[in-house]
Amino acid sequence: MAELLDAAKQVAQRLANTQWLSPLSELDSWLYCPSKATSQSGSARFPIGHRTPLNNKTAKPADHFWQVFFWICKLSEPTAPTGEANMSEVFKTKRRVEFRETDMAGIVHFSNFFAYMEQAEHALLRSLNLGVMCNIDGRDISFPRVSASCDYRVSIRFEEVIDIEVVVEKIGTKSITYGFRFLRDETLVADGSITVVCCLMKHGERPQSVETPSEFINAIKPFLAAS
Repeated sequence: MAELLDAAKQVAQRLANTQWLSPLSELDSWLYCPSKATSQSGSARFPIGHRTPLNNKTAKPADHFWQVFFWICKLSEPTAPTGEANMSEVFKTKRRVEFRETDMAGIVHFSNFFAYMEQAEHALLRSLNLGVMCNIDGRDISFPRVSASCDYRVSIRFEEVIDIEVVVEKIGTKSITYGFRFLRDETLVADGSITVVCCLMKHGERPQSVETPSEFINAIKPFLAAS
């Protein structure tokens, strides 16, 4: 509180020594704006000071002081949450560019990013004791790719190390979309996504799309990105 008082005194004195008219008009409107439920003559939020903006030609430092003080108090108030906090996790892995992945220009060929995304997806699932092919409740489940995209920002070259971040962008009834970010020394290199569909695998039969098992969904949910 002592620090707030000192800060208010300093600002108030400076305002009183300037030629700035109506220095705290916005502050006035906050201090004395009646609530929607009251009339124009209703009580103010803080009944101290002036209902009209101060004029530095006539105002005293004390007049400024109370307005600045309550202004600082308002700025110090914790912001009310607007919704539930999403503490989603980000899976991170690294990869060093190999010579075979570069083209004649010496940079990574764009097609390799799709392999990078798939490898990072596999690493995420392995960390959860899952996989793109696994047995859950006695059923053989697989997740074939149905969509993939990638946007390229910066070229990368042989021997450079890239950080790969993976999140779950969307969980559908039968589908899952993963999001990927590729960074080199915190510089965004590329970003992309892969959508997979949960399928039941039976010997001699075509894959059949099914609802993703709850065990699988619960395992990846911590990585679900904020909407």
